[in-house]
Amino acid sequence: MIPKKDTPDYYLLEVYKIVYKFFKDEEKAKAFMRSKNLNLGGSSPITLIKNGRGHKVLKFVQVAEQENQIPTETKEKKDERS
Repeated sequence: MIPKKDTPDYYLLEVYKIVYKFFKDEEKAKAFMRSKNLNLGGSSPITLIKNGRGHKVLKFVQVAEQENQIPTETKEKKDERS
């Protein structure tokens, strides 16, 4: 079943397809979806999608895909570098 457009399930599927295509690895794609990302205000993609901000996440990964770079900067990684 294909989810209706502009629903959380729609955004989850569309974002995951792009992320999976980028990483070519299911575990890395899932980790990206669950990880807090500084480029998304410190929230995880899945949290934003569940809270009605799926359009923001989809736009983010579409732009990143065009640039061939999906940023995965997390607060933890930033703290390690400091």
